[in-house]
Amino acid sequence: MEVEIGSLRATVVQPSKETAPPLFLIPGVGFTRAVYAPLQAALAKDGIPSLAVDLPGTGDPHAAPSFERVADALTRAVEAVPSCGVLAHSLSGPFGQLVAQRAHLHALVLVNSFPSDGVSLVPTRGALGFARRHGLALLRGHAIRPSYDEMLAFGLDRAPEAARRAAFDAMVPMPGRLVQQILRRPLRPDSGAVRCHTLVCTARQDTLVHWQVGRRIGEWFNAIIWRYDDLGHLPFFQDEAARLYRNIGEFVLKPHSRKVTEAEAWAPGEGRGLEAREVDRGDVGGARSAYGQRLGRQGASNTDQWDQNLARLAEKSG
Repeated sequence: MEVEIGSLRATVVQPSKETAPPLFLIPGVGFTRAVYAPLQAALAKDGIPSLAVDLPGTGDPHAAPSFERVADALTRAVEAVPSCGVLAHSLSGPFGQLVAQRAHLHALVLVNSFPSDGVSLVPTRGALGFARRHGLALLRGHAIRPSYDEMLAFGLDRAPEAARRAAFDAMVPMPGRLVQQILRRPLRPDSGAVRCHTLVCTARQDTLVHWQVGRRIGEWFNAIIWRYDDLGHLPFFQDEAARLYRNIGEFVLKPHSRKVTEAEAWAPGEGRGLEAREVDRGDVGGARSAYGQRLGRQGASNTDQWDQNLARLAEKSG
């Protein structure tokens, strides 16, 4: 069912029996709400209503919405759906973080989210290649339309061939001005202002946003973190996304639950949090990160250390 929420167009999927508040879905910049069709179908099976919206200016190659205009429109729409949860993907991750600070939410879910100020961005080959190809357009604030081959490099190659075209068809020109502002990271999130529980999902095969960025965002918000070793930046069209959908559904149903049951997940309470927050509090000396690695210590890579600690957590919970 298509409706209007505030000034935004939305697709609503209503299950026959509701088991949780609705989940408000914000697509990544450059995508329409159609990208969430597989997720909405999976949520409905769990009894979770969902509303997928289009960002302001979607489909208009001449639109140049500002960061604040998009954030305000999303906030008004979310506030029109009391006590809903919010899920944001990719470049729209900062909008999800800002909305969570402004509105009272049931839960916040960030999937392969770009960071805001305070969380460092780990460069990837995909991101650097995107910047080389579209950097001039970004500087001029022009609309950007990645090619099909480009999107294959960003994760569509991991989707079944039949689903790739549907995913590409869900794309629209990316407003260069908006992307430019997001990449400048104007927002420094206030984790204390986010009163809902948070889930961060990050993909190890993501060639655009490094999975370590998701780890750092998760620590900033003291979130539950799920890393998916077999998913890419665009997971919604992958067959392997079934686990992602299940974990999102379980979280929305019981966002207060912190139980770790698989080696790819980590729940807060075992460690300290993001280094930036330790610096802000002035207690870096001797502090440990959430993965048991002393801050600034040289030696084992972050990836290996995290894998080891996650395996130990999984053994404890098993």
